[in-house]
Amino acid sequence: MGKEIERKWRLKTVPTFVLIEGAAKHITQGYLYIADNGEVRLRHEGDEYHLTGKGKGNLSRPEEDYTLVTEMIFNFLWPRIMGAPINKVRYTYRCGDRVYQFDVHEDNLKSYVCVEVEFKTIEDAQVFTLPCWVGEAVDVTDDKRYKGKNLALNPHIVREDPRF
Repeated sequence: MGKEIERKWRLKTVPTFVLIEGAAKHITQGYLYIADNGEVRLRHEGDEYHLTGKGKGNLSRPEEDYTLVTEMIFNFLWPRIMGAPINKVRYTYRCGDRVYQFDVHEDNLKSYVCVEVEFKTIEDAQVFTLPCWVGEAVDVTDDKRYKGKNLALNPHIVREDPRF
């Protein structure tokens, strides 16, 4: 099983140059299984359809991602999602050896903007400092309210955060 090492920050906005220069892709995702020990996510991203299992954890957790062979399988599974679907536009921006994934959420999460950065090691993630060009940011890596599965079940959470 693979491992995801990732940090996430909530933002007020995405830097304008990222919106212009970053590669944009629309993402729709929903959760087929949600529990304390992990989740199973269904995602439509561009031309691809994925089924992803994630284990328990914040900064680091087990992850397995499978590309679904056909849209038909995705469409068969989609009505079985739990909670609300999550729709967002992801802007991928590379700076040096880092890849920044800026998500601008839509629908019932419309006020939520974040950036995620993946790392090769936990040590690298722990010492990383978000560059100042990203703008005002709050680290929500360890805040369970901001996990995708919890946003699907409780989208009001992002509106209730007093920091934004």
